[in-house]
Amino acid sequence: MSLATNSRSPPFEKAPLGTPESSYTNGESMFKNLSCWLIALLFATATALGVSAKQASHIPRIQSRLAHTSSTPLWVSADAAFDSAGNLRPDLFTKSARFTLDNELRQNSAGECKAFLSGPPLEDFSRRDSLDALISNALTIFEGEVTNTATGFYDGTPGTLFAVSRSNVFKSFGHVASDGDVFLFIAEATIETSHGPICARTFSTTPTPQVGDHVIVFSSLPPIDAGSRILAVDTDTQLVVSHKGSVYAPLSIQTLASGKRIRYANLNDLSWAIRENPHVQDVPGERRQ
Repeated sequence: MSLATNSRSPPFEKAPLGTPESSYTNGESMFKNLSCWLIALLFATATALGVSAKQASHIPRIQSRLAHTSSTPLWVSADAAFDSAGNLRPDLFTKSARFTLDNELRQNSAGECKAFLSGPPLEDFSRRDSLDALISNALTIFEGEVTNTATGFYDGTPGTLFAVSRSNVFKSFGHVASDGDVFLFIAEATIETSHGPICARTFSTTPTPQVGDHVIVFSSLPPIDAGSRILAVDTDTQLVVSHKGSVYAPLSIQTLASGKRIRYANLNDLSWAIRENPHVQDVPGERRQ
């Protein structure tokens, strides 16, 4: 039996079914079709789940301090913070931090977040009431994509560490590592323990970033971890988040039109405004060095 063929088909397609030429051709075609189908399925699944195209960055479980001002590390991930009995490890937390966290655990012992902790205010009082002021007083300004997250404790404060793959660096006077990804700490997390949850909230108008979101960060303080990669910012005034097509920026840097604040349509508009701003090369005062 022969395959029905079109008179304009290539000669190798006229080969009888079962011949080496036909078997090879049909097998190759099936392989290509299967490969294309699998690629399409994986792409669709990743898109549906909101998975970033970038590879997830490694977030350290424990990160020491830049200066040995304390014997405890600066960052401790949630999966490294507790001993086998579910208690905070005394070698990783100061006595005062354990007292504060244990007190919250007692208040949340019923299994619900009834008490919340928030991050301490930044030890920085520079102006952030306009885009000019925010840019001028920032040590580091960059744009990037969130590629991974981990809950844990930054200097004893519960929250989430966000790995950010930088795509644009607008300003870099803050001694932040120039290679690889950086990490952004935000005091927003629910950390489940055997004694109840440890809960932290910023109660910010800026949404907490998710993997795949793009951010612009205005950091006014240098990193204090040994790797010079972890930055803590005020989410209401120093963080811009692009999430599902919407840009969430501090009210102070949104443009005014007829007395109303106008949101940035996309991060490209804000990136352009930062690049063209006359204060982008301003060096903050000696007190920040």
